Amino acid sequence: RRISARRPRQTEAVAYWGMPPQRHRVLWRDRSAGGLSVWSVQPLLVGQRMQLMDPDIHTVAEVVACDPAGAQRWLVRARLLTLRPIKRSSLFCATQA
Repeated sequence: RRISARRPRQTEAVAYWGMPPQRHRVLWRDRSAGGLSVWSVQPLLVGQRMQLMDPDIHTVAEVVACDPAGAQRWLVRARLLTLRPIKRSSLFCATQA
């Protein structure tokens, strides 16, 4: 049995990167306790940091790889630097009173 429910693929998130930070929409591909991957319409540089937000989490991650995945699509893989769960029960933690 899974500890948490599966997330639907292609769920949207808001991401910020660059100087000054610009708002971008990305699609989640995968996320785990150690890292994440998203689909982006823009490439990111290895070592670049980005902030991602969706209704479940806010996180800061560092890009470890960015590979072309078709026309105007990039697969960005990153390691988590910070993680703040928004819901009281999610993939990363569960609390109850």
